[in-house]
Amino acid sequence: MPLTPINPSSYITDTDPTDASAKTISSWYTTENRSDVSEESLPWMIAQGWEQAGYNVDDEGVPVYEVTRTQVDSQKILQDLTNDYTTAYNEGRTLNDSRYDEIVTLYTVMQTNSQTDWSSRNSGDANAESIILSLASALTSDYTGYEANTITVLSDYGVSILLQINTRFDNLLTTQAQSLTDRGMYNSTVWAATEEGIERERTLALTDATDKFTLLELGQMNTLANAKSTMRSKVIDANERVWARVANSADSRLASRNAVMQALLSFMERRTDGYPDLDAIGKLATALGAGNAAGFQP
Repeated sequence: MPLTPINPSSYITDTDPTDASAKTISSWYTTENRSDVSEESLPWMIAQGWEQAGYNVDDEGVPVYEVTRTQVDSQKILQDLTNDYTTAYNEGRTLNDSRYDEIVTLYTVMQTNSQTDWSSRNSGDANAESIILSLASALTSDYTGYEANTITVLSDYGVSILLQINTRFDNLLTTQAQSLTDRGMYNSTVWAATEEGIERERTLALTDATDKFTLLELGQMNTLANAKSTMRSKVIDANERVWARVANSADSRLASRNAVMQALLSFMERRTDGYPDLDAIGKLATALGAGNAAGFQP
């Protein structure tokens, strides 16, 4: 029986990874400008990351300075990184779950198709078993016919030979009686002695023939007994092969089915889906927050 084909591509989706786009990091920076910084405040402002951008004098003749500062916006960075991380994580989880479901489905299809193939082979196995058992039955029937025919032949064997022996000695009696008469020697005393000798030879001949028939019959019966023993041994062997085939076939199919199920269970047990590393996000937020307190230079 041909195997039911399984095309894995019919159950597995080839999902290409999503290309990541480069971030526009300019949005992570905020630029501040001030134009009213006094001369006394200027050193402190410069220490905080500000740069002098210009110089003016107010209406009272007091110098004032223009300063500018560009610094990292930690909240925007954290928001963007968290959004990207969550998107990538959800995409990975979705693909992982899809792959998991597809593999389980493929295992199920393999199991179902295997059981269908095994069932389709049952009829072929049954036909093979029927043929072997029929041949074994025919062997028994053939022997029974052979035994009956042999017994029939043995029951008739020797009848004609015994008849020939009796006919030969009857003719001998007639010949001897005629011979004695022709020679003038026929009388009760001579004839009795002659007849006794002929009958004694007849008895010996018949006994010898009967003994030979008995030996022949015993030999044939022994041959029949050996043939019967051989026939029964062959029938037993045939039946044992049939049932061994049935048992091995069943065991093999059961083992194959269980192997598929064990592989499926082993695969399912190995599933370890990842989860967001909240510690990493927390550390990133802490670092950004701490850095923002001191200020970042681009």
